[in-house]
Amino acid sequence: MDRFNEMREERERHEEIWQMYDDGLHYQSAVGISTNVPRYVDYFQGKQWGKVEKGTEQMPRMVFNIIKMICRNKKANLLSVPCRLIYKSETDSVRAEQFTRFAEWWKKDARLDEIDSQAVDDAVQTGSYFYHFYWDKDATSKRGEVEGGCRVELIDILNIFFANPQEEDEQKQAWILIASREEVDAVKAMADEGVDLDLIVSDKAQANDYKDIEQDGTELCTVLTRYFKKDGEVFCEKAVKGTMVNEAFSITPTSYVESSDEEDVANTSLPDKTNGQAKPRKATLYPIVCGSYERRRNSIYGLGEVEGLIPNQEAVNIIGSMQAYNIMLNAWGKWKVSPDALNGQEITNEVGQVLTDYSKDGKGIERIQEAGFSSAPTGVLDSIISTTRAVAGSSEVLNGEVLGVNMSGTAIAQLQAQASQPIEELRNRYWRVKEKQGKVLEQFFRLYYDNQQYTYETLEGNESKTNVGTFNGKDYDDIAFDVVVEASGGTRSSSAGDINFLDNLLARGVINAHQYVQMYPSDAISNKEEILRVLEQQDAQQIEVLNAKLQQYEQQMLEASALLEKQGKVVDNVMSIVRDNNQLRATVAQIYSESVSKIDQANEMASKYNEVIDDATFFANELNKRNNASTA
Repeated sequence: MDRFNEMREERERHEEIWQMYDDGLHYQSAVGISTNVPRYVDYFQGKQWGKVEKGTEQMPRMVFNIIKMICRNKKANLLSVPCRLIYKSETDSVRAEQFTRFAEWWKKDARLDEIDSQAVDDAVQTGSYFYHFYWDKDATSKRGEVEGGCRVELIDILNIFFANPQEEDEQKQAWILIASREEVDAVKAMADEGVDLDLIVSDKAQANDYKDIEQDGTELCTVLTRYFKKDGEVFCEKAVKGTMVNEAFSITPTSYVESSDEEDVANTSLPDKTNGQAKPRKATLYPIVCGSYERRRNSIYGLGEVEGLIPNQEAVNIIGSMQAYNIMLNAWGKWKVSPDALNGQEITNEVGQVLTDYSKDGKGIERIQEAGFSSAPTGVLDSIISTTRAVAGSSEVLNGEVLGVNMSGTAIAQLQAQASQPIEELRNRYWRVKEKQGKVLEQFFRLYYDNQQYTYETLEGNESKTNVGTFNGKDYDDIAFDVVVEASGGTRSSSAGDINFLDNLLARGVINAHQYVQMYPSDAISNKEEILRVLEQQDAQQIEVLNAKLQQYEQQMLEASALLEKQGKVVDNVMSIVRDNNQLRATVAQIYSESVSKIDQANEMASKYNEVIDDATFFANELNKRNNASTA
C-alpha cells in the first residue's frame, strides 16, 4: 500500500511538472514571445524576407542589416567599460580581499567573460538573458576535496518558465522551470535508483524551439529541471515525458556518499549531485540570475533592440530592393520592332551591333526611351537609416565615425559622453545583474569549495608575481559580504575631465608622454597597451643611445683623468721651481739689503774720509802758510 501511494504521488508530481511546462508555453504564446523571439533572431541574422510573392520573383531581395549594426554598436558600448565583482566586509577586509581573489580566479576558470558577451547578445536581440549556475562533477578544476566545479550556462528565453512571469525578482518565484534537450543515455545514467529506464525515451522538440534543428537519428529527450524552495532552502527535481528522473534533492551539498565511484557518463549542463561535507549554511538562492536589456512593465521578460527596429528595417530593405530592381529593368534597352523589320535578326544589345531595317518605310526598328533614374529613393533611404540610428541611440558620434581630425581628446570624450548617456542606464542595469551573479556565486563558493587551490597575481615593484592560494568555503561562515561591481577603467562620463587634466599636466611639462598614456582613461582609448608598448620601445632605444653616450663619456673621463694626472706632475715640478725661485728671491733680497747697507756704510765712511782729507789739506795749507810767513 505504501509503495502504491508513493507511485501515485510520483505520478501526480510528474503530471504537475509537465502541467507547469505547458502553462509556461501557453503564457509565452499568449504574450507573443514564442512567435516574436524567433523572428527577432532571424532579423538580426539577416533573414529578413518572407515568402516570395508571385510577380516579384525577379526583384532582388537586398538586406541592409541596420539591426545588426545597431545591436553590435550597443553591445560594444555596453561592454566598453570592464567591471569586476568585489566582495566587501566592514569587519574583515583581509578575508574579503581573499574571497574577491578567488572569485577572480573562478571567473577565468569558468570563462565567465565569454558567457557575459553571449548574454548581451541575447539581451539586444530578445530583451532577456538568463544565467544558470550548476555544479559539474566533470569540471576541470578538481584540485579540492569536492569533486568538480561550479559552471554557468545561458538559458534560451524560450526554455525557461516561471511560477509568476509578472514578478521581476527571480528569487521571489515559487518555482523556476528549465527545459533542455539531452541525450537519452545521459539522462538514464543520472536517473535515481529504482526509476524505470524504459520510460526514458527520445521525443520530439517543441515546435517553438527554433534554435534546435535536430538531425535524423538523434536520440534526444526533453528534460524538465525544476527549482523550488522549501522552508527557505532550494531543491531541484528532474523529469522527462515518461517519468521522474530525480526526486527532489537539496542543492546544498551533503555527505550522502563518503567517496563516490559513480561515473558521470555524459557531461550535461544539468546540475550534478555532489559529495561533500555538510555545511551550517543552506542554499537559499536560486542558482538562476535573470537580466533584462530594458524593463518590460510587469514582466520578467525584457525588451530588446530588435523589437522596435523591424518596421524600419523592412522599409529600408524594400526601398533599396525596389530601387535596384528599377535600375535593372531600365538598364537594358527596349525596342519597338515591326513584324517585318528584323527578318530573323536577333537584338542582343551587344556593343557595336548593327541591325538592318527590312521594313518598307524604314521605321520598323525604334529604341524606346527609358525614364531617367530618380535620386529620391536614395534620399529617403539615407533619411530613414539616419533617423533610425538617431532614435536608437547609435549615432555616428557615439561610434566615432564623424569626429573631426583636429578635435582634441577632451572634445571627443565630451561628445561621446553626451551621446552615451542612454548607454549608461543600460550598463548600470547590466551591472546590477552582475551583482546578483555575485550573490549566487558567493553561495556556491561557501557551500561547495574545500581546499581549492587557485592562483592570483600581485604586483611587487614593477613586476607581476603569480601566487598560489587555498580556498575553504567554511572559513567564511562567520562573515557577511556586500557585493559591488566596480568599473576597471572608470566611466566614460568622467573621462573628459581626466583627459583635460592630463592635457594640462603634459603642456606644463609635469608629466611625460609615457605617463600621459599610462594615466589616460582606458575607456577613451582602444589601443592603450599597444601605445604603451611603443613608448616603452622608444624608451628602450633612448636608453641604449644614452648608454652608448655614457660609455663614450666614461672613456673621455678616463683620458681626461690620465691627462690631469700627467699635468698634475708637471704642476708639482713647477711648484717646486716656484718654491726655489721664491727662496732665491728671498736670498737675493737679503743680499741686496745687506749690500745696500754696506754701500751706505762705505758711502758714509768715504764721506768721513773726504772730510778728514779736507781737514788734513786745510791744516796742511795753514801750516804751509804759517811756515812761509815765518821764513819771510
